[in-house]
Order: sequence, then C-alpha cells, then structure tokens
Amino acid sequence: MNLNCWMMVRRSAIGLLFFLGFFVSLSSLAQVTYTSNGVGGWVRNPSTGGCSSTLNHPSQNPIAGTALCQIILIVNHPTNFTTLELGNNVKIQVGSGGKLNVSQNLIISSEAKVEIKTINDGEINVSGTLLINSGSKNKDEDLNRTILSITGDNTSDVNVGLIDLRGESVIKILDGAGLISEGPTNYNGNSSRIDVWGFFRTSKVDIQGGSSHQLNSFGDAEIIVEGDIVLGGTSDITFNGNSQVDIGGDIVN
Repeated sequence: MNLNCWMMVRRSAIGLLFFLGFFVSLSSLAQVTYTSNGVGGWVRNPSTGGCSSTLNHPSQNPIAGTALCQIILIVNHPTNFTTLELGNNVKIQVGSGGKLNVSQNLIISSEAKVEIKTINDGEINVSGTLLINSGSKNKDEDLNRTILSITGDNTSDVNVGLIDLRGESVIKILDGAGLISEGPTNYNGNSSRIDVWGFFRTSKVDIQGGSSHQLNSFGDAEIIVEGDIVLGGTSDITFNGNSQVDIGGDIVN
C-alpha cells in the first residue's frame, strides 16, 4: 500500500472512531421522563428519544433504566406506591405539591445507581424499610456497589421507617439533602458506608459484625443519633470538616 492510500485509510478509521464516540456520547444522554398527572397516572415526555417507548413504565416494578437510558420520575402530585423497587440508572425528583408515599418498603436493587431528589418542599415518606441491597467488590471502589444518592435544596427530607444497609452498598446524603430514619440504621455484610454532607438523623446505628463499615461526615454535615452507636467487627466512624454530631446514647464497641 502506498503512502497516499495508507493516509486515506487512516483518516477514514479516525473519522469512524470519532463518529462512534459521538454516537455513544449522544446515546448516553438518552432518557425517558415520566411526570405525575395528578390522577394516579403518568405522562411520558415525548421528546426524550433514544430509549424504548415501553421501557419500565412507573406501573412496573422494579423501575429500571439501562446504562445508556436513564429513567426519570418527576412527582408533582400526591403519588402512592405499596412497595417501590428501583433498578439501575433511575432518578426520582419530588417537587412543589409532590408527595411520594410508600406504604411498605423502598428497595434499591443490587448494584443499582439511584438518585432521589427533593425540592420546593416535596415530600418522600416510606412507612417501612429503606433497603439497600448488596453490591459487589471491584478494584474501582464504587463501580459495582449499590449506591443511593440523596440530593435536595434544604426544604425537605426523605423520611423512612428504618434503614437496612446490605454489604458493599452506599448511601450518599449530599449537601442540601436530608434523610430521617424513625427506627434504627442497620449495617449488614461487609464494607458498607453512609457518607453525609447534608442532614442525617436515626434512632440508632447498629453495625452487626462484618468488616470495613463506615459512617462519615464531611463539610457542614449534621448527624443526630438519638440512641446508641453499636460497633461490631472492624468499622470506622469519621467526622470531618465543620460537621456537627449529636449522639444521645453511648458508643458501644
């Protein structure tokens, strides 16, 4: 092959790679948005292309997106579920006039990445358990973990009956967000953690055996534990930045 032919082939290959990269980038932005309609149903945003038109309607359980297609639920009205299970790449936003009520449990599927956001006094109330299912280990620390990120604008909190945090799972309470557990926060398995930048309140922290569990605060976080913190196995509690921590009971090691 002469030099000119080789250069043409090279340019064609580069152009193809650029196009594929651009296509993947566009696909990664694809999403399906469902907005509550106030009468118990949902309106699908017709402009959110690139995803299957039947992909995980909110009437299905679990609600789950894909790596290239995010599912977004926007709740602006009182909306009720019995049990709500969320799979990978799902975001729920509860805004003004919105009230998301779960009469039993809110479940995050294994290895899922989920975001819950409350703004403009939107409410999320879970009568039962916030259950974060087990993830798995990976050399990239958070790659295969189950992660629930809670975000907000300092106007409301996520309220749950109790928290069940399984192995290799993470709850991130970001600045402006709040999570309140009326019951205990139970760690199970190994290597789970709660990272707090916002507000976190629970009746008790109970770490049952296992190893490498963590409760961490950062920045201006506020943590209230009304009862005891019980540490089993090899676990860490770290309070960083200007965080405020109030423990009503004892730290039992």
